[in-house]
Amino acid sequence: MKGIVNMNSQEKFISVIVPVFNVSLYLDRCIESITKQNYKNIELILIDDGSTDNSCEICEKWCKKDSRIKLIKQKNKGVSSARNMGLNVAKGDYVSFIDSDDVVEKDIYTSFIKEMEEGVDIIRFGCKTHYGKIKTVSKNNKVGYLNISKYDEKYNLFFKEYSFGSVCFSIFKRDVLQNIRFNEEFKYGEDYLFYFFVINNCNRIFFSDLILYNYIINGFSATRKKQIEKEIKEITDHLKVDRIVYDYVLDKGLVQYKNILLSCTINAFVNWQKNLAKKYSFSEYSHLLESLECLKEWNIFYNSLNDEDKNMIDSRFYRKKIY
Repeated sequence: MKGIVNMNSQEKFISVIVPVFNVSLYLDRCIESITKQNYKNIELILIDDGSTDNSCEICEKWCKKDSRIKLIKQKNKGVSSARNMGLNVAKGDYVSFIDSDDVVEKDIYTSFIKEMEEGVDIIRFGCKTHYGKIKTVSKNNKVGYLNISKYDEKYNLFFKEYSFGSVCFSIFKRDVLQNIRFNEEFKYGEDYLFYFFVINNCNRIFFSDLILYNYIINGFSATRKKQIEKEIKEITDHLKVDRIVYDYVLDKGLVQYKNILLSCTINAFVNWQKNLAKKYSFSEYSHLLESLECLKEWNIFYNSLNDEDKNMIDSRFYRKKIY
């Protein structure tokens, strides 16, 4: 049955952006959960990011079944590039991001008709993580409306009060995204950076305690070498992202958040090391810590700080432990 797009409706029009890459085993259930939404006034933008399985064929099949679905094909450039492509063509009043191996509840959009009519900038909801038979629920630690018109209000929320996590757990007013795109350099930490700059454009956020997104961790069998490469890439990206945020904060004169940022960077690095020690043999662990790529990024971060900030880091965590 063909879907109906009614952009003249009083209901807000929602653009749902789904990057697709080699997810043929899970793609049907994702798309089905979106097309069966109680809220009908949507467009579903599928961006095939150079899949080598039959994911693209599955997308084409769904396009024939539902006129609300658009398919864009591109060479493999990563999830951030695919999301940016979706943003470039999105026509909705609001934008929602969904990962192609996840599933959303059928009332994910009808639950917030009132908030969208009021023009809220971001709507946040909770998620359930599925890892085999293990299921965990993540809820917002705030519920209700929050006004953040001043810099202090925005960054108190971001740095002190709330962890925003994945962009998939939010619905964004498209107006606040007009000059913002995902940084395509990063495979990790890109959502954090995206939120950081989006917050600048926001004045009002709504936090819900509803659990509407199902984050599904599917089994994989990556080689040990690939796992180690992933670990290095992850911490390297996070160090680079933290540096961008740190520079922005200083440039804006928001020095009151500097120590919070540095503490977050140190804690992330320390926790990363602890997790590695549990997951890998001593030789593998040593190889990771000695990785020139990783240490280079830490040294760039550390050496670019002023003496006061270096002393703060040294008092919290001796640099020799990193080595």
